[in-house]
Amino acid sequence: MAPIPVSLPALYAEDLLAVSGANQGEPLCCDKPLVEGDIYQLRKPVQPRRLILVGETVGPLTLAPQTELGQAGAEVDALCMLRLMAHCGARADVILLRQVGATDGRTPAFAVPVTPLVPTAEYRLVEIDRGQPRQVLAQMTVASFLRGTQITMADGQQRPVEALHAGDIVLTRDGGAQPIRWVGRITVRAVGALAPVRIEAGALNNSRDLSVSPEQRLLIHQRSDILKVGRADLLIKARDLLRGPCVCVDQGGFVDYHQVLLDQARILFAEGIAAEAMRVNSCTAAMLPAYLQHEHVWEGKGEPTGLELGSALLDRSDLMTVLQRAVLG
Repeated sequence: MAPIPVSLPALYAEDLLAVSGANQGEPLCCDKPLVEGDIYQLRKPVQPRRLILVGETVGPLTLAPQTELGQAGAEVDALCMLRLMAHCGARADVILLRQVGATDGRTPAFAVPVTPLVPTAEYRLVEIDRGQPRQVLAQMTVASFLRGTQITMADGQQRPVEALHAGDIVLTRDGGAQPIRWVGRITVRAVGALAPVRIEAGALNNSRDLSVSPEQRLLIHQRSDILKVGRADLLIKARDLLRGPCVCVDQGGFVDYHQVLLDQARILFAEGIAAEAMRVNSCTAAMLPAYLQHEHVWEGKGEPTGLELGSALLDRSDLMTVLQRAVLG
């Protein structure tokens, strides 16, 4: 079963230029030593594009056919995380990745902003962290529920996600009562790619506001096939709903994200609507304790397939409005 791609906002690293310091005049790259204290700035206003990765639970990350940066099929190494500081004191974290093994021999580097970069701002490189990039990639791509989200248990009770433990039995849409294998928690700054997406109460028949990570997938059941996709069920990432009404990003402060791992990829219920439990792949496996990372080949176990929307439908400006019509009738 093919792994599900993960999508990251990214730039070519060379779009960042050292305007002061030891590497002055040089673009950010992997071929020269990075020097703390150097000051970088975007060479020109540029919008991040989608760096799309796939990979099994263990093994390398590779670029997916749909990627907008790099060569599809090439492997990608996570090199380090750069901590940058603007003159105003605002912090920006950037993950530095490098393409390897491409058939054309090119090895471009990619900069993945964890927090958005301001085009006119100058950023001082204050730290080069080589131990954290895979962990931060996992945080950016894992399916998570915000603290306080009510999860439906097998007996019908509602329980906040932070009160769940391994061994608790939850109700799933596709497998009935299922035991929880592991529950994770991370506290992160709610900025950029880590800011939660909030779906207002009632927007998709959810009983209360539902706040999730941008990569959290929701299972949408159409009462009528308004989108003309030939099926009732659709899996859609929360970030793909942002162009419509009743959905927004809550930026600022810190948030607690919780992950719920079952023995297989399943659809559970959060605030009364269907949402996917944690999927394990080569990006998200870094979040698991060591005893779970290699216990199973997690990727694809029980994975719902054929339910994703194509890019043409995801790019519709009225997608959320159409989905509301399909769901609410």
